[in-house]
Amino acid sequence: MKKCATCCSEKALTEFRASNRRANLDGLTRCCGACIDLAAAWKRNNPGRTEKWKAENRERVNRVTREWQHANPDKMKAIRRRYTVKTVTKRAAYRLANLDRIKPYQKAWFAAHPGYIAEKQHVQRARRYQQKKAGGVPRAEWAYIKAWYGNVCAQCSATERITMDHFIPLILGGKHEWSNVWPLCKACNSRKKDKRPALHYPPHVRGMLGEVG
Repeated sequence: MKKCATCCSEKALTEFRASNRRANLDGLTRCCGACIDLAAAWKRNNPGRTEKWKAENRERVNRVTREWQHANPDKMKAIRRRYTVKTVTKRAAYRLANLDRIKPYQKAWFAAHPGYIAEKQHVQRARRYQQKKAGGVPRAEWAYIKAWYGNVCAQCSATERITMDHFIPLILGGKHEWSNVWPLCKACNSRKKDKRPALHYPPHVRGMLGEVG
């Protein structure tokens, strides 16, 4: 049994339709088939009204969406994880199937940006120097930090491709020490990039200071 999000009636799963939307984790639509048909008929009879209402109430739509995301963190993690896997797989397949098309574009781009490689190498050398100067993060400390998070990604709880991420990026003045590193999966690490977080310390440090449970 499942509750329809529109008519709020408990109905059998056969009353719902298959859905490939990321938000529908059970693979079924949120609304029953009867409500979907009624909504489709209303849209046919009132073309453009839905889009017009959303445009006029954009702030309300965004607010409701954010509230739902904050109220359903587990669902959002699952959605992000599924989206990441799907996107990475799709991009990898596209690159393999279009290497002959991609390589000329890459060569042309690097030729038009001759200083890109040099600048990137300079940043990498600066990071290595700072890491060496700071003394690094011993394996025992890194193992303890990962264990504190349950050996999963601190953001999406993924268990594979766990990497060491600097909570405050090195390029923004962060230090390469135990109080500034936390485990992120490859996807979350790439998505975070060099963004500065709103907090000053990662959760395991704030937990030791008594700021979080």
